[in-house]
Amino acid sequence: MKNTGNRNFTKVTIDNIVFDSTREGMRYKELKTLQQAGIIRNLAWHTKHQLELNDRPLLIRSERYPNGRKSSWTDDFSYEVRATVEVVAFDGVVDHRKAGWERVVEDVKGRDTYEERFKRGVFELLTGIQITVVH
Repeated sequence: MKNTGNRNFTKVTIDNIVFDSTREGMRYKELKTLQQAGIIRNLAWHTKHQLELNDRPLLIRSERYPNGRKSSWTDDFSYEVRATVEVVAFDGVVDHRKAGWERVVEDVKGRDTYEERFKRGVFELLTGIQITVVH
């Protein structure tokens, strides 16, 4: 099955989940393996994030939506990874210790358009969450 629009990626289904591209499906397999190994946890995919500022939705106005429609951004993957903290002892020995868990949000890209970069930038600005782009 091909995507509509000007993209020409083949959708792929893995574990009854439809991904927009083979690259995204392969990334899912990698992350699933990392989760099974205990390196990451709470793997999620295609989470829709409403874009809001001060608890008010970011509205996109157009002829079709003169009062605006709520804007959202959907990630490809999100998960938590163990954060590390660098501890330097009095003798100068550096030790990397496990700290808490950090949230990671990923966007898998074959071709990165201006519109996609802009929407990610708005998401990062409004949420304070940095998106990791995987090529």
